[in-house]
Amino acid sequence: MVSQSLFTAMPINVGYAARDNHVIVAYWALVVMGLHLGLHWSRVMSAAQRAVPMGSSRPGTIVGRLVAVAIVAFGIQSVLVMMLPEKLLAIPALEMWDFTVDAGGFLLRYAAIIGLFAVIGHYLAKGLQALRSRPSAS
Repeated sequence: MVSQSLFTAMPINVGYAARDNHVIVAYWALVVMGLHLGLHWSRVMSAAQRAVPMGSSRPGTIVGRLVAVAIVAFGIQSVLVMMLPEKLLAIPALEMWDFTVDAGGFLLRYAAIIGLFAVIGHYLAKGLQALRSRPSAS
C-alpha cells in the first residue's frame, strides 16, 4: 500500500509475487545482518570500550557469555514463534498481525533473532581464525 501511494505517478504494478519476494528478502536480510554483526563483533566491543571504559576481567567475560547464552535461547524461541524457517523458505502460512502482542515484544523478538545470528557469526569467525592460525601438518 505504501508503494502504491508513493509511486502513483509511475506505472508500477506491484503484484503478489513482488510482495512475496520482498518479504523473503527482508527475512534473509535479518539473518545476514546478524551474521555480519557477529563477524565484526570485536570491532563493536572495542568501540564500546572506548566510549565506556570498562576493564576486561574474568567476571565481565563470564557475564558476557551468560548474556550471549540468554540471547541465543531467546533467539531460538523467537525463530520458532515468529516462524522464521517458513518465511526464509517461502512456505505459505496463514499468519496475520497478532494485535494482542505489543510492538515492543515484536521488535524484541526480531532483535533476539539478529542477536542469535550475531552470536553464530562471532563464533564462526573465531573458529575460522583458529583454523587459519593453526600450523599446517605438512
